[in-house]
Amino acid sequence: MMRRTVLARGVVGGMLMAMLAFPSGPAQAFSHETIASKMRADALLKKGRMDTAVSLYEKVIHKDPRFANAYYNLATAYYLKGNIRKALENLESFVNLRPGDAEALYNLGSLKLQLGDFEEAQGYFQRAQDCSSSPLLCQKIRQALDVLKGLRQNPETQKLLAYLLTT
Repeated sequence: MMRRTVLARGVVGGMLMAMLAFPSGPAQAFSHETIASKMRADALLKKGRMDTAVSLYEKVIHKDPRFANAYYNLATAYYLKGNIRKALENLESFVNLRPGDAEALYNLGSLKLQLGDFEEAQGYFQRAQDCSSSPLLCQKIRQALDVLKGLRQNPETQKLLAYLLTT
């Protein structure tokens, strides 16, 4: 169980943490107070104070629901807390605001894969592939799609993976 958790955190967590500060995308005008609160939440997240960071990110989002980066970092905090479903929900909110963000789409695919939702995972990976210009990310996407292809070809492996994901 510990090995699976470490592996999962390594795959998805690394990508989520890589974009902690400000994922790429169009700049928007937010109040100084909102930006300062988000930056305080970022610092708390980096220090591992997940509960306080979550609370602050939620306040930022409540104040300005267009602040995409707050959703992304809130997803990171929830993921690191082990709440994959809340991480998924907030990452989906981020993608609704920034639909062309390849890394976020890849992360959504990875979370869906962790939850055993192979069809949606494939859809997110394919969307990420269409949006990505990063050779490293493209390679990771191809690997993820290859894993999914292998799972589709072997129903026994699907059953085993589904079992491992639910235990």
